[in-house]
Amino acid sequence: MFPRTSLYLLLLLLAGSLHAQLGISAGVAAGMQSYENQDDDPRILTGVEGLFRGAHLGLHVALEYTDLSSAGHTIILHPDVVYIQSFGSSTYLLAGVGPTHVSVDQNDSNETWNAELELGYRTRGGTELFLRGRYYDYEWEGFRAFASPQGIETSAGVRFKLR
Repeated sequence: MFPRTSLYLLLLLLAGSLHAQLGISAGVAAGMQSYENQDDDPRILTGVEGLFRGAHLGLHVALEYTDLSSAGHTIILHPDVVYIQSFGSSTYLLAGVGPTHVSVDQNDSNETWNAELELGYRTRGGTELFLRGRYYDYEWEGFRAFASPQGIETSAGVRFKLR
């Protein structure tokens, strides 16, 4: 189920981070996504995520879930290579790109690419609060069903420093 490109991105990041300290954080997010199908516009997405980071480069993996009325349960995986720029000790900007794997209830899947931009605030304890915009596009058609996002997914969330 894990796309081959995601594995390559993970190996590339891990190989480059062997000489640097690797920070790890995990969290949750919730957001909204517009869809072309009127029955599903807009839809709430919930997800879990992990961020593995060096000084400026990292790997951000987000696993999201939504329930589309026409397609059923939909799981979306975004493994992105990200660049993180800090502004002072607490504010940061994260920008990333990577493949997106979409799996719908009826055992169909679709792969595409995504781009994300995140503005975050880091507390002294390492907890991060963030607002994120992500763009990706796919089309799924089934018997009397159609699903395709329209516009940018917006979400907010929190990540906790594990290491």
